[in-house]
Amino acid sequence: MFASGRSEQGPSRPQSDRERLESRLPLVVINHGSIGKRDPSPRWRPMVLVQWFVSRGFVVAVPMRRGHASSDGEWAEGYGPCATADYTNANLEAASDIRAAVTFMATRPNVDAKHTLLVGVSTGGFSVLALASASPQWEGVNILGAIDFAGGRGSLLSDGDVTRHNCAPDALVGAAAGFGQRMTIPTLWLYAENDRYFPPPLARQMFAEFSARNSLGTFVQLPPFGVEGHAAWQSSTWEGDVTQFIDRIGVKMPTPNAPPRGLPSAM
Repeated sequence: MFASGRSEQGPSRPQSDRERLESRLPLVVINHGSIGKRDPSPRWRPMVLVQWFVSRGFVVAVPMRRGHASSDGEWAEGYGPCATADYTNANLEAASDIRAAVTFMATRPNVDAKHTLLVGVSTGGFSVLALASASPQWEGVNILGAIDFAGGRGSLLSDGDVTRHNCAPDALVGAAAGFGQRMTIPTLWLYAENDRYFPPPLARQMFAEFSARNSLGTFVQLPPFGVEGHAAWQSSTWEGDVTQFIDRIGVKMPTPNAPPRGLPSAM
């Protein structure tokens, strides 16, 4: 799925090369979570996020990684038994799919991939940190920043599906530390007070280990959202922090407009 922040205006005169360059829009790639195995559920459509970014002049892509929805390929994000959980490689596998989506979007004539922003929710949030730390620049692409909504991996149900625990919290904190060691671009971490998947103590511990290795991260504790704060991306509580972050990394956003009707979809 992708959508553009510019409405079609009908036929016009051919653009010069300079005009084509100047008319390109910044790119945001929004990434989904995971249930920890192959997931044939319908495509994820985070319209709250899509419409917010489209209304601010971004081209928005929402790719589905291998093994999710109807995407080709086998699910490749397994992290093994809890005793030896490897969250780093699981997220790097996801990052390779995200990189492929960014590379594809960079070929579109209306996309300025030199101004790319990564956004992820849950495992998608941790996976954009993995990509941003591993390779923020490659041919035709420059990732300026990464936004992590409630990122992590390995949250499991327990006590008769009443409470949640992490499969290997120390490994999760260690993966965050590794991302911090290699990170060279700004990141924004957004976690709600009532997130049961990655509750505040664990989220803050991950960020503490990450930020001990670089000064490019910002952590924001969002207020409670509904009965499960893991879905706080569906609220509006993050908008001010995200706006400030985008301004800080150098992406110029126009005055917000109403999203165009009938957002086109293709990915």
